[in-house]
Amino acid sequence: AAGPVIVEGPFGGNAAFVRMLATATGRPVIVAGQGAGTGLGAALLAGPLAIARPDPAPELPDRGRPWSDYAAAWRTAVAKRWADRS
Repeated sequence: AAGPVIVEGPFGGNAAFVRMLATATGRPVIVAGQGAGTGLGAALLAGPLAIARPDPAPELPDRGRPWSDYAAAWRTAVAKRWADRS
C-alpha cells in the first residue's frame, strides 16, 4: 500500500496504538475521529457538518527505540510463525 493509514473510531484515541501502527507500517497515520465512525457516517448522510474541522496532523513513524525495536521483533515473530506452518 502507499500513502497514509487513516484510523477512525475508538482506536484513534489510543495514542500508543496510533504510534505503533505508524512505526510498524512505516507510513503516516491520520486519526480521522475518535467517535464511532459508523454513527458519524450515518449523520453525514443528512448533510455536511456545519463546522469546518482542520486536517489532523499525521502521526509519523517513530524511528527511535523502543518503538522500532518492537516493530522489528514483531515482524520477526510473524515471519517465524508463517515459516513454521510450512
